[in-house]
Amino acid sequence: MVKKQYVLLILLFSIAMAFASNEIPKNVAPWVQELLDKPQYQGQINRYGYAVGGELRLKLEQDFVDEIEMPTRHEDAATRLLDYDQFLGGQYQTGHFIIKHVGGLQLFLPFGIFEGVQSGQLFIEGSIKFRHQGMSLDFNDLRIAHAKRSPKAGDMAVLDIIDGEDILFHLDNIHTVWEQGNSVLRYQHVDVRLSQWLADRLNKSDLTGQVVGSVQMINNVSQNELNASLKGLPPQCNSRPVWPSAQSHADVMLIALTGESRAVNGDNTRRIIIPTARLQNIGDADVPWYRVFTGSFPPHNNDQHPYLMWNLYKQKNGRFTQIGASALKHAFYTTNQDCDIDCDNNNILWPGCRDTYGRLSNDNNLYLAPRSEINPFLGTWDSCGSSFDPGCTGGRTNAAASDSQRMNIKVSDFTENQANYFLSAWYLVRDDVNIYNSMGSRQVAYNPSNKYLTNTGPFAQGPAADRWVPDTGFDIAAMTSSFRVLQAGAGHLSVKTKVIDLGGGLYRYHYFVENYDFNPGISALTIPLQAGTSVSQYDFSDVDDQTNNDWALTTPVGSSLQMLAPNGNDISWGYGYAFSVTLSQAPVSSSVTLTGASGYGNFTVPALAPLSDLIFTDNFEN
Repeated sequence: MVKKQYVLLILLFSIAMAFASNEIPKNVAPWVQELLDKPQYQGQINRYGYAVGGELRLKLEQDFVDEIEMPTRHEDAATRLLDYDQFLGGQYQTGHFIIKHVGGLQLFLPFGIFEGVQSGQLFIEGSIKFRHQGMSLDFNDLRIAHAKRSPKAGDMAVLDIIDGEDILFHLDNIHTVWEQGNSVLRYQHVDVRLSQWLADRLNKSDLTGQVVGSVQMINNVSQNELNASLKGLPPQCNSRPVWPSAQSHADVMLIALTGESRAVNGDNTRRIIIPTARLQNIGDADVPWYRVFTGSFPPHNNDQHPYLMWNLYKQKNGRFTQIGASALKHAFYTTNQDCDIDCDNNNILWPGCRDTYGRLSNDNNLYLAPRSEINPFLGTWDSCGSSFDPGCTGGRTNAAASDSQRMNIKVSDFTENQANYFLSAWYLVRDDVNIYNSMGSRQVAYNPSNKYLTNTGPFAQGPAADRWVPDTGFDIAAMTSSFRVLQAGAGHLSVKTKVIDLGGGLYRYHYFVENYDFNPGISALTIPLQAGTSVSQYDFSDVDDQTNNDWALTTPVGSSLQMLAPNGNDISWGYGYAFSVTLSQAPVSSSVTLTGASGYGNFTVPALAPLSDLIFTDNFEN
């Protein structure tokens, strides 16, 4: 009894000290900054919470060290942690920890809206033990601590797992969810990154900063009594939401991208490639962001949400090819960090808000499905008959098999000499007015020594192929061309050309035709050709390793050279195919003809070609 009273006194003292030292953070979101000098809102702004107690589930990769020992939850022990991480890819060792009812994290809660962790730490029962290369590391003073480093875009909390004063792991890409009348705070889809301190002690310094696991956590939260009863949303929320329209535009921008990788289960010759992607709503409309199967909501009377997909490309010897493609990630929640407007609903991305999806969130089969299930141009999806609900039950009855919907790359395809590799990602958002700032790329490289990715170049918005040929139209001096087109009511695509003078009157033409969201697909590429031009060394590349579905080059007939898709291998949305051919004629500003699949018909796109007198007959938009 005395021990329980002692613990209670410590808890009450900790809470009192936290609330007594409340100060408005120096860097607050724009919507909070706007209200700081308005006295009528000070009571709502000066609201804080204190998170203490709860549970923690830590998953660490099994091949991270030789042996991991963590406490396991007894079967008869209650748990409030959800099983969102049961569909993670990879092999993990799992530990279940109880969080003590001492200490705590101080939360900033203006208007009751979670705006981040200000200070504090949580004390964890149990230990972590590593056995590696003959050494033993035991950690028995475990805590979750507010981190001193600055948050990245989309991060609502910046935390570390520490032992005493030593940092073991950094936690980021944290999604936080309120439950039970804002008395419980859940942290989920959290990436666990190896600290430099622990990497050095494990003789794995080259793994510093790599994702080696995931965390789920739940805390009990008390709010300062003085202001906890205050109700109401910020004044900026009057007349919200404002849905996308001709007057109010949805414009979601990808603002950061990094690449991660992990082993394929049971196969050391392949790697799974996953992005961490961060975004921001730079439009003036509010964007719906509802998890699948959660109900019917405005403005579309369904569970409308964005989607995320990613590709991998290779640039070598003047040629650009796609070598990898993910499935489609169904987005499910937005962190709403650093917002211009925040109306306390994480199923809507409000103007100015930032969001993040990390490796463990994107490597989760619970949200991965085939690309073919959506209309990419409209951004619509029908759950009935989908891979999530094949029997049209109205709810989830299925999840993808292990690694079946992930980007699976052969190491031998990712380690070629003199090749550069680019990871791209794209958020598909219904009603988005600019798809090109919703996509971006990052140069990456595979490190054979530690079997992880390194991000070797800066992030850039736009299609990855812009790094091969910039989107600047015709450049005759450089012998390149790049044009994006929008086919009204059907979608966007592009044609890029790079020509290399081989000498002796021969020219190597490289075409890269990429379909962004052109829903019919593309079934033929036709290049104008003057009579008497010699044709040799044709090469084709798509994303698979099959040769029986390669596009065939037809024998030149009259004034054209044509590449035709076999049945089942049209250029579908989200894919780019490469065509290379050697011709005995120099390039000029001209155009090529694309044929839309499913009876769509022909249309022209500007491009370098070995002919100068073709007249543009099609209307197009750059």
